[in-house]
Amino acid sequence: MKIQLKAADVLYREVLGLTPPLLMPRYQHANFIMVILRADQSRGGQAYDEVVRSPAEADCHIRMALGGQVKAVENLTPAHELFHLYQNAHMMFKQGWVHEGLARWSESLLSGDTQEGHPLPANAEVLEAVMQDSYGAATFWQRLFYLLDSQGDSSIPKVLQEIRYHDGSQVVAVSERYGSAFLPLLFSSLSEAGKALAHQEQWPLYDWEEAEQRSLRHNGIILSAVHHAVSTYMPIDDQPDELRTFMQLIESMIDEQTDD
Repeated sequence: MKIQLKAADVLYREVLGLTPPLLMPRYQHANFIMVILRADQSRGGQAYDEVVRSPAEADCHIRMALGGQVKAVENLTPAHELFHLYQNAHMMFKQGWVHEGLARWSESLLSGDTQEGHPLPANAEVLEAVMQDSYGAATFWQRLFYLLDSQGDSSIPKVLQEIRYHDGSQVVAVSERYGSAFLPLLFSSLSEAGKALAHQEQWPLYDWEEAEQRSLRHNGIILSAVHHAVSTYMPIDDQPDELRTFMQLIESMIDEQTDD
């Protein structure tokens, strides 16, 4: 698990270009990330978003928990939960299609199972279904990233290529990835959208109620942030037809919500 976490952290920092959680303003008072192994849980994991102290460690830290029997060679839960910490550091939104969909997509960078994905939603009903989804929304993000970066990128830092499990297998197996240059812009756009919402609602910047972090009523704001990030990254004249149609769909849905 330690080997996988090390590789994933290098991947998120150096390949995806994301700022590590402990260097973000939300976690400026945290000194380290504590990984808790649960003997009573064989699989799975959980990422927490609060800065805490504990009886075992007085220094401020953030936490993630993993099943003590997780076999990292065949289970990407450690990398998945670490990606959640990166998400938590950058944004307050935890809607399943964003939080779990993107984290599931991140697993493909280690497994090598990157794909072009299914066509983007072409009508409101299909897009609503995506926003009601969770892990399954990974295919939506795969397609969006592919359309923004159809040439892909096969360069992997040597330090990542050399990280291997004890059985000699490669930890980061991806040979072609899409959209890695876009991801920091998406995270930044979602971060700014969250700050604006907190200001509007007069909420603490980083201390929203959990129900608000997960509320689907914020999907319109999230869509606006996605639209802003895509427009900034790729001007409309450069967008392929499928992406341009999707962007028009977002605009129409946002306009309808504004009218309501």
